[in-house]
Amino acid sequence: MLSQDQLAADDYATLMKDELDDLAGHRLRALISIEENKKRVARWYDKKRVARRPRSLSMGIWSGS
Repeated sequence: MLSQDQLAADDYATLMKDELDDLAGHRLRALISIEENKKRVARWYDKKRVARRPRSLSMGIWSGS
């Protein structure tokens, strides 16, 4: 792998833009994963909560309502 000093300015700029695109994609996948996990936890909470007192987490604490 070439170091930063060994690359032409245009090549270096292209590599940095590609890395930013990769980073944006990684952040998007992480956000989707977090949202899916929040939904999964809310379903689990609602299922456990029904036995005691009907109160939905998806409609309460986490949704900001």
